[in-house]
Amino acid sequence: MDAPARRRPAAGVRVAAAERTRSLQCWVAANGCARGKSTKSKPTAQVTADADTLCSGADVTGYVIEGGIHGWPGLITNEPGSPMAELAASQTIAAFLLKHPHK
Repeated sequence: MDAPARRRPAAGVRVAAAERTRSLQCWVAANGCARGKSTKSKPTAQVTADADTLCSGADVTGYVIEGGIHGWPGLITNEPGSPMAELAASQTIAAFLLKHPHK
């Protein structure tokens, strides 16, 4: 039996903060991160990062793009100056994976 399809927000629909928190907490638990040791930063005016780095597994970092849409951040097709142009998702993921090689 196939798992039911999960609903995804339509373009322009904000994901509730509680849903983001639940998702990050799942990864925090799976990677053995210390509870309550999350740090927030603002890499750009529209991007907020929540990072858990005291982990026995991989670090966990979640990004929120204020005013973003359901799409891939940092694509050339994103309009310059738009919130989606402020985070280069592919480069961010590659840098994370290089910093955390699989053992």
